[in-house]
Amino acid sequence: PRFSASAWDGKPPGPGKKVIHLVRHGEGEHNAAAARLGYGCGCEEEPPRCPYIDPSLVDPKLTAKGVAQAEELATRVVDLPVEAVLSSPLTRALSTALIGFKKHIDEKQLKVQVLEDCREHVGVHHCDKRRAVSEMAPLFPHADFSALANDEDVQWTAHEREPLSALADRAHAFLQHTATLPHSHLAVVCHSTFLLCMMNAVVEAPGPLTQWFGTGEVRSVVLSCD
Repeated sequence: PRFSASAWDGKPPGPGKKVIHLVRHGEGEHNAAAARLGYGCGCEEEPPRCPYIDPSLVDPKLTAKGVAQAEELATRVVDLPVEAVLSSPLTRALSTALIGFKKHIDEKQLKVQVLEDCREHVGVHHCDKRRAVSEMAPLFPHADFSALANDEDVQWTAHEREPLSALADRAHAFLQHTATLPHSHLAVVCHSTFLLCMMNAVVEAPGPLTQWFGTGEVRSVVLSCD
């Protein structure tokens, strides 16, 4: 199936469509490290120069700024009719989901649905390696990890980046999954490269929706599947 998206105008989505509130996580410790160093990924340089290959940055947490961004997100989405919250299994996304959509989670007794397919671009960058489910589950009791097939992160490797074609396939599979859900309003909390790939390579969308997401940013779209 092919997917298309348009900016949500606040009206009910109509038959065969869903409103998805796309969120990039708040600032993580790896984002702050890149800002301090003054450069991002330079894995292709010789020698490589990349803040994200630091082993101390495995699955980094939100910074204080990132927590504040998630709290500010909560004020923007408080009145949205969100029926389900989906998240990447990485700590920065889960934390953003639980803070940003706390009202919906509490009032509707929701659990955040943790899905591997919406995680960040996999490989080489330690910040994109997830922790074991057995370690994460006690820390996030309001998250449901049952959809994750493996306790350990079997997708991440230190030596090879996921091909962009595979990332696009994963994004397509994720959207196919959302299309099967009974809800008409979903919140999805994930990552910048995943969102950039999905909105450019998988979804037909107008220019503003295809741009890079800032940390803590939310964009509400109507998704159609042909």
